[in-house]
Amino acid sequence: MYAFVMQPMTIPKEYYSWMIKTARMPANSLSLNRRNVRALESGDGHPSAADILRTITENKGTAGAKIRALDYFNACGGKMPVMPCSVLHPRERHCVRYNLALWIKVFATTSPVYAALNFVPMILLKTDVLLKRPLPILKRNAQSTFRSAAFLATYVFIYMSLICLHRNSVKYNHIFRGDHKATYYIYGVLCASSIFIEAKQRRSELAMYVLPKGLQSLWTVLYARGQMIRVPYFDVIMSSVGMGVLMSVYQTEPHRMSTLLFKVMEKVIGRY
Repeated sequence: MYAFVMQPMTIPKEYYSWMIKTARMPANSLSLNRRNVRALESGDGHPSAADILRTITENKGTAGAKIRALDYFNACGGKMPVMPCSVLHPRERHCVRYNLALWIKVFATTSPVYAALNFVPMILLKTDVLLKRPLPILKRNAQSTFRSAAFLATYVFIYMSLICLHRNSVKYNHIFRGDHKATYYIYGVLCASSIFIEAKQRRSELAMYVLPKGLQSLWTVLYARGQMIRVPYFDVIMSSVGMGVLMSVYQTEPHRMSTLLFKVMEKVIGRY
């Protein structure tokens, strides 16, 4: 999540686009927030009033959002300690209402995706089992679809709620002095608690899906800072090692693989 906010160039383009689409957070708002955080550290390059108005206009924000954002900008003397919620979600003034609506939207858009992931493999690879016990299996897959969609919706909800809470704490309660890039690490860790909504057997799969992307982003950041050496053909080496491990497990300990992966490999490769 730190990379999503502060280092988007370290995330694969398609994955970053999916994150923006899922979180309903426009890239221009993230860019303006990123610029403000870096300006707070360097003391230079703060967003101007024109930048703020342009971003709100591009995101079809209300006139009230523009007024509130400019009032805050002027009250801070042109150096905002945080990018206010009137810029991040300019169409909805109330943070609670915005985040509740966001949960519903994310759930509604991800449910069909998870439904396809749960039902299509079952229909294609376990047709005989489905025909023998249709109702229990359909019920189980429907519950799995609901839990997965609820997990992702809750993940986004927690993260954005923490973002809003932080901004309101700075703006009104003065609990925090301002924004800092480290907060995005912390919020990412906290919103990961939504994984407990998922079934236990799915948690390790999600971890193994996210971990490589996080490590790729970390490696890119460290390499750009000169803290990581370049290994020639590293991607080829790791791909070969990964396939070697996968084939070894497939042949010797198939019970440790996910059912879907094993079924796909069995159909493609066969058993020897």
